[in-house]
Amino acid sequence: MELLLWLLTQPLAILCNALPRYVCQRLPSMPTLAIGASLYWQFQALMLVVFFCTVLLAELVTLAISSLANSSDQPAGSGGAAGLQQPFYGMAVCYVYYSVFRVLLFFCYTMWTGLWETVYDMPTVQRVMAGQRTEWRDMNLSPTGRGIPPKDGSACALSPDHDADEDLARRIFNRRALLLSPWVVLVCFSIGMIAARNYCEGWLEGGGQDFACAFFDPAARLNRVLRFTIFLISMQGLQVFLALFPKWYVAIAQARFTCLGLLALLCFSLTQIFASLRICIWLAVPLRMLQQVEPFLGSMSLQNQHYLFDCSLYTLFALSVLLMTIVITRADNIGRTGFSMKRLGETSFWSRLNASTQWLWLLFLVLQGFHNIITKGVGSAHSDAVVQSILHPLLMAFVCTVTFVVQKISRYGAKRPLPIQMLMVVASLPCLFVACYLCSFVKETGEGKPLLLVVFVWLHLCSEGLSTLRTWLIWLSSVQIAREQQQHPKQMASRRNTMKFSVEKKENTPELKLVSILLRLVFLASISFCTVIGLCASMAVVQQLTGFQSSPALLRWRALPRGVEINNAGVSVLTLTSNTGNASSEGSASTAFGSEEQPSYMICGQTWHGLHLIDYALLSELPYLPNLAGQDFPQLLKLLVPHRPLKVTNYSSGDRPWVELELSSKSGRPAVSIVVVSGTLLDSWRDILEDIRMWTEPVMFQIIGTFCPLTRMWPRETTALVIGSWHRIMLGLGVKLQWQYKEILDHVRQMPADHQVVLTGHSLGAGTALVVGALTGRTAIGIQPPGTYNSLAKHQAVHPRGHAMGEGSHVLHQKSLSLVFEGDWIQNFDNHGGLVQTMACDQSAQSLIMGCHVLEGAVCHLLQHCGDHAGEFRTCTHVYDPVDKTRQLLHSIIPFVKQSWRSIQADLLQNTGQFQSMLVAGATMFVIVAVRYALPLPHQDTRLA
Repeated sequence: MELLLWLLTQPLAILCNALPRYVCQRLPSMPTLAIGASLYWQFQALMLVVFFCTVLLAELVTLAISSLANSSDQPAGSGGAAGLQQPFYGMAVCYVYYSVFRVLLFFCYTMWTGLWETVYDMPTVQRVMAGQRTEWRDMNLSPTGRGIPPKDGSACALSPDHDADEDLARRIFNRRALLLSPWVVLVCFSIGMIAARNYCEGWLEGGGQDFACAFFDPAARLNRVLRFTIFLISMQGLQVFLALFPKWYVAIAQARFTCLGLLALLCFSLTQIFASLRICIWLAVPLRMLQQVEPFLGSMSLQNQHYLFDCSLYTLFALSVLLMTIVITRADNIGRTGFSMKRLGETSFWSRLNASTQWLWLLFLVLQGFHNIITKGVGSAHSDAVVQSILHPLLMAFVCTVTFVVQKISRYGAKRPLPIQMLMVVASLPCLFVACYLCSFVKETGEGKPLLLVVFVWLHLCSEGLSTLRTWLIWLSSVQIAREQQQHPKQMASRRNTMKFSVEKKENTPELKLVSILLRLVFLASISFCTVIGLCASMAVVQQLTGFQSSPALLRWRALPRGVEINNAGVSVLTLTSNTGNASSEGSASTAFGSEEQPSYMICGQTWHGLHLIDYALLSELPYLPNLAGQDFPQLLKLLVPHRPLKVTNYSSGDRPWVELELSSKSGRPAVSIVVVSGTLLDSWRDILEDIRMWTEPVMFQIIGTFCPLTRMWPRETTALVIGSWHRIMLGLGVKLQWQYKEILDHVRQMPADHQVVLTGHSLGAGTALVVGALTGRTAIGIQPPGTYNSLAKHQAVHPRGHAMGEGSHVLHQKSLSLVFEGDWIQNFDNHGGLVQTMACDQSAQSLIMGCHVLEGAVCHLLQHCGDHAGEFRTCTHVYDPVDKTRQLLHSIIPFVKQSWRSIQADLLQNTGQFQSMLVAGATMFVIVAVRYALPLPHQDTRLA
């Protein structure tokens, strides 16, 4: 039996230990390369998690401030039960998302710990495995109880039966928990993937949008890479197992007559058979031999693209290693495995093991990359490698986090009497019901299933409950100890360290200091961004409450004797002089604007439904007008586009103003609807906030690209996967993602599919038009948009597709046009998709103060360089002077602050019931915090912790 197990073990030992050791010896730079690559991808994954927390916090801050504004609209005197319920409702929602952030920050801390553990050759694992030995100054303890290791450095028992010493039992328990917990997590995770696949089967067939179920779609890249990541982590765990127990097969052979030993042998044998079968399938795909192998395998291995087969294999593999670990770590078997405490105290052993695990991960990543290149192509292989570099650190951090939590809870519970342990188990059930109740408040206002939110809240409640119980027990024990000391004074026992490891004396390396500085900069940028978001949201709420605006009408127009004048807040003034003669007369528009000459740009002369680009630019002025209901649209359309039969059929002055026009055709063709969307209003804080929220993720990826340059090589599909996943997770957490274009999107989707619709706009309106056009499959023409190439992914995640064109960037490429100007820094927030025409700027000297972004300048530039093919205008004059308007804005700040303060005071005086209920809620929160954190500890003994 030993010989058979040895023969089965040799391929694994060669792959996991001998080959990495040989390569690292022959190539001295290989360990540095492998560890450096691992550090880079861990830091990259950590930054993605941190920026996700930033986006989540920004959305929550916006929603919280907006809800305050909505709550203030209640009539005065609405106190009582309703007024009392509202602050407690806010407290419940705030606690729910506070729990989410606490769990996420703990996860980030685990990722950061894993990063420096990789640099320092796993010091925490060294301490737990070798043991932080202590010696008590008590003459009653035996030498073995003082924690002195055996003189021969042989194996130390991993069973508490080896010695009755409490300190030794604690160290042995920590070792076993560290060895067993990762495999328990992998077994549960693999079984959960099988169960989730069956649960989400109906969802996958129906094409749903739930993010949790999207992980278990066998045809998706995310699921394929996740399975490969589980395989990598399992192989790295097996590598550590073989390094710690090089002769494990001897102990298994000796324990084959026990139930666990027999079951471990059975699982290990089945794992070898099915793993060999899976390797044959993996090799058969690039060799085009799968057609010959398929009749022998049947549907068991090929169903759902090997999903069930892979998950079952991972479960069996993790279960076999788990059972073998339980068997060989018994007191009567540990001595046969080659486990040595002396070797665990050597720094060189851990350095070799760390380098070997990172090298093995890199080897499998390269092999999988070559496999994907042969089977799917270079592009797909690159995308899989990028996704794997993200998922591997995240899943590794998840396994480490759960291992740490399980070890902490187990160690804490092992030191308590049985009634306390039962109380801990029973108390977790009420915590689950409380978490469901608290999350029900979020479910009423949010979207998506709150299952993920319930898990976060339940974990935090259990953590806080355990900490509170621990604090009270320590306090009660300290009071008892203080009374005993008063009655029978005696000197307390003290302890000191007797074994020192070289890892404790290591200082921070320059590389780790650099990473720490970069991470601090990232946190500073995140906090600054959330502060700006909160400030803009607060100003928007105050502006909504006070109704204060810097000017009654930003955009005004007036008809001239021979033309029209458009005045944009006194900053940008456009004057168009009409052509009173025919197109061939002297001084006609054709001569003035040079339409008979060679066009300056390739886009000149192109039409969409009979309208040129200059026509869409002029129509983009319409939704900027205030009080759309009182505008004389027929006269304005006659002045701007007199050559086309246009009429206004619908308009809205809601969150995002828009105007719908109908373009009739003289040839009897169906009419075309043109939806014009308003851009950013300079005096509206809500519009400024919408600008920031719409293009947050592309800017964040530019920041990530500064710290992690390889992210700039990511394909658009991978970037869209990350951005879309962020927002799907937020939907799963109950965050209601609201955008100002929702009304426009619903209106366009209600139109018949065969009806021709064109969306257009300027600035924010152009970006909105491109997004709505991509979501509905309609034509979109954007005048100076910020770009939607990457940011479109989050809108596709929030709003499922409603057309047959599919998802991805090709939707944007097929039916969109973007007109951008050189020197316009607004366009740099994101990349552009579809047809893009770049033009020169006539106000390049004022580009930093939006001189190249004003719509009036774009109109004049188009007329001067593309001509007026309709022959309606003779001259175009554009004057841009932002100095006077800036002075007016600065002078309006003080009145705005005074009016805002008066409005807040009046609101507090009118809603006294709500103010009193807020005080009650604050007092309740103070009591909870005092019980949790402010409990006095007069005499705390370190042994009690």
